[in-house]
Amino acid sequence: MKFNSLQKLLIIALSVLVVEAFSAQINAAQSKVKYSLEITDAAHHLAEVTVLFPKTESSSVDFVMPAWRLGKYKILNLANGLRNVTVTDASGNQLEVHKTDKNTWHVKLDKPSKLAFSYQLYANELSSRTRHIDETHAYLDGVSSFIYSPEFIDTALEVKLDVPEGWRSQSGLERLGKHSFKAESYHVLASSPIETGLHEYYSFKIDGLNYELVIWGKGNFDGQKIVDDYKKMVVEHGKLWGGYPIDRYLFIVHSSVGARGATEHINSTVIQKDALSFADKKGYASFLSISSHEFIHTWNVKAYRPVGIQQYNYTEENYSDLLWITEGSTSYFSDILLVRAGLLKPKDYLKALAKKIKSYQDRPGHNVMTAQQSSFDAWIEGGGDRARNSSVSIYSKGNLLSLLMDVNLLSDTGAGSGFADLHRLLYERFPVPEKGFSSKDIQDLLTEISGKDYTDFWSNYVESTAAINFEELFASLGLELVTKINKDKEPEESKLYTGLKFSIKSGEVILTYVTTDSPAWRAGMAVGDQLLAINGIKVVDKKFDLLMKKFKLGDEVKVSYFRRNLLAETTMVLAEEESPELTLIHLENATELQKKMYTKWLGVAFPENMTKSELTD
Repeated sequence: MKFNSLQKLLIIALSVLVVEAFSAQINAAQSKVKYSLEITDAAHHLAEVTVLFPKTESSSVDFVMPAWRLGKYKILNLANGLRNVTVTDASGNQLEVHKTDKNTWHVKLDKPSKLAFSYQLYANELSSRTRHIDETHAYLDGVSSFIYSPEFIDTALEVKLDVPEGWRSQSGLERLGKHSFKAESYHVLASSPIETGLHEYYSFKIDGLNYELVIWGKGNFDGQKIVDDYKKMVVEHGKLWGGYPIDRYLFIVHSSVGARGATEHINSTVIQKDALSFADKKGYASFLSISSHEFIHTWNVKAYRPVGIQQYNYTEENYSDLLWITEGSTSYFSDILLVRAGLLKPKDYLKALAKKIKSYQDRPGHNVMTAQQSSFDAWIEGGGDRARNSSVSIYSKGNLLSLLMDVNLLSDTGAGSGFADLHRLLYERFPVPEKGFSSKDIQDLLTEISGKDYTDFWSNYVESTAAINFEELFASLGLELVTKINKDKEPEESKLYTGLKFSIKSGEVILTYVTTDSPAWRAGMAVGDQLLAINGIKVVDKKFDLLMKKFKLGDEVKVSYFRRNLLAETTMVLAEEESPELTLIHLENATELQKKMYTKWLGVAFPENMTKSELTD
């Protein structure tokens, strides 16, 4: 076949385009960062990691191990698990490596080259959900297991695992093969943990989204029941935000002795529970609450988040004065959405809410530290009586401030709009990582929704420690917060109060905290004291409450204790408990507006025709 000049030119041009496209594909493939991890000694929690970086034109390159894990506002010094670090160039030459700080390795280059960064990874930490390898599985959190180079942090990457025969690998990352995945950047890898090993696997589809559940470990859980309940749960979450920021989601569950805690990621979560806690009603309710909390983070924190953390810095603290929104609001919605899904009875929710209010009121720090301060200082939050007496949790403070804002918005709008509308607007207008929202943005949205100025509200409750009027708040919802009557105890017994808490260590009764201005505080007792006797009677193990039955309000008792191995004695005057047990009851004569507010708030109808006993149940 003969071609004229124009046809020849077109063929040549087309060939050039094909070659260029093919070359672009090759260059794209060669420009990826490639991670490989081989489990070399599972029994001793070891793996070998090699990271292949594309050719760099720079005269030097830094390699960094993050210093904190996403979702936990603490510096963890994750570089402590790396040993035997080596860097080689494209010719196989081992380069000199200088460690410039605790988690950065610096390499100088004589000429442009591809580089390979290799290290041994020790993974034997499960409690903080960073990295764990044993004979049955490997849990690999992105920032806790894989280094990065700032020069290539936005470069596409691949992860390949070399694991024992019979293991299954799952991740929120996009799958390439049986044990390999890909991501568009390190930022995606950082928030996409990998679970590989021997585990139960389930999958289901809701609202066009694909969900997976993997359960590692043994226990008294029922995997199919978890799936059935998750199906109900995820639907209600989607309704609140009017859509999902994901197209697939992975639930990773660790069932192990003493396991606890959970962490959110962009399209997955890891949830840890004690192996024998699932069959217990209270334990399973806690599991569902945690699951709901972590799934909410798919929107609140991962799809939108405050200024200061909208673009993560993996090597240092990421400060924000709105962590009480990211965590507290998430805690607020978690159980409400379970009620709406039919997974938590309204009366059980109200009982739990009353307990949370008492716990909040029992912590003197809520009168000392503001929500703003607790957020900014979350990175240095400690424990013991110092934390209890002078600080407040972003979870508890944020939870109750969210409740307060919700009821205020409902009141301002005649039950037309609430706190969920605020979060829907945050989801729509502040997409990660384009921009984060500020305190002013929140106030402006509150005003937009309600038509009222929230400056004073913000000043009083967020920037200061104004007390929440819970009685007035719940009255708007047709509820009453009342003191719970314990029928098994005499009134004076129920009110007996010392203000101290203790733990048992090798049979010794050691004080763990002493509440500010309590009888024990005024008697000069402190954390670490070993409690020995009350009025000469030995304090034995966990029988402290039985011993205290001997006394009544106002009694002066002599307390014997060791402090730094020196015997000491003090006098403590038993006082009345300032914060008794609380419960929430429905009003018999609730108005139509109160019922409407209640229904809009909790998502279920206000109970009608209740008996007196049912009202106080």
